[in-house]
Amino acid sequence: MSKAYIERINVYGFKSYGNRRLSIPVGNGFVGIVGPNGSGKSNIGDAIVFALGLATAKSMRALKLSDLIFSSRGRSAEYAEVEVIFKNEGAFPFNDEYISIYRKVEHNGKSTYKINGRPAKQYDVEEILSYAGIPKQGYNIVTQGDIFKFIKMTPSERRELLSEIAGITEYEERKEKALKDLEETEEKISSAKLVLKEVKANLKRLEEERENALIASRLEEKIAQIQEKIKGVKLYFLLTEQEKALKELEEVENRINKLYTDKEKSIEKQKEKIAQIKDLENSLNEIQESLLPIKEKEGSITSQIRHLNEKKSEIEKEIEDLKQLLKELSVEKENHIKEVLNIEEEIKELKKKLPLIKRELEEAEREL
Repeated sequence: MSKAYIERINVYGFKSYGNRRLSIPVGNGFVGIVGPNGSGKSNIGDAIVFALGLATAKSMRALKLSDLIFSSRGRSAEYAEVEVIFKNEGAFPFNDEYISIYRKVEHNGKSTYKINGRPAKQYDVEEILSYAGIPKQGYNIVTQGDIFKFIKMTPSERRELLSEIAGITEYEERKEKALKDLEETEEKISSAKLVLKEVKANLKRLEEERENALIASRLEEKIAQIQEKIKGVKLYFLLTEQEKALKELEEVENRINKLYTDKEKSIEKQKEKIAQIKDLENSLNEIQESLLPIKEKEGSITSQIRHLNEKKSEIEKEIEDLKQLLKELSVEKENHIKEVLNIEEEIKELKKKLPLIKRELEEAEREL
């Protein structure tokens, strides 16, 4: 059977114990402390409840904690400290044979706790004591006046007291808090799912816009093929050494160069657009990954939802920008197509004029 008992109590500057460091042995079993009135018997109990944080200054017959520091005839201790050392036989959640709980109070009212020499908070002390079956409201330590108070209790008050001692009240409070936390977590998960659904819808629209961008890319390839054909035409007219044809082809080349420049600008815009789509896909992946451990991260879920809302606004703005960019690209594409068609018409006209130029050359040769 797991148990623990107080091995000894180390005291300095606490109440009537003065400026001496005392070590009071206690030990296992039933221990009785006897002595005349005013010898400090009750101060031993006060030292225990002080170190374990189980009582207020008032219950230890003091107005405030700093009043527990020894003071007599103009002499005063610098501070008061009490260390309670338990023999641990499985009651505490540690493998150590001895468990030390230490508390120190200074004249300014500052209180310090330590567990096995390591700084701790009062909550930590209460937690390990509760684990060992010594809850704060468990009445493991009955101080002066408690017996009289028990006798005067009504049956309902005694029932509530027994519930507290048995830990039923604490269990019900924890259960209620856990159910409330679970309900809040489920609400947050539902909100996160709605955000994810909206992001997926936005991603679908972006994929459609991506398809339009790919169509524009194929159009660029067709323009490149036309450009190669025009270069062949240019070579042919250079071989005929016809000045007029060269001038007209130079004008065509200038237009092609302008078209090529516009195409390069369009490609850069499309690359930016594709990069933005990839960023949005990455954002969606991050959101999906963040939903998996959401129940284990209740403390951070509010921050994640706020981040998703901010991301949603950014995505909506980016979608509007992409729509505007797509409109501009569509207009540019139509203009490019019209220019290419006009160039093809001009090439046809030049081809029609070529036989006439040949005939004129032949007549000029005959005249010579």
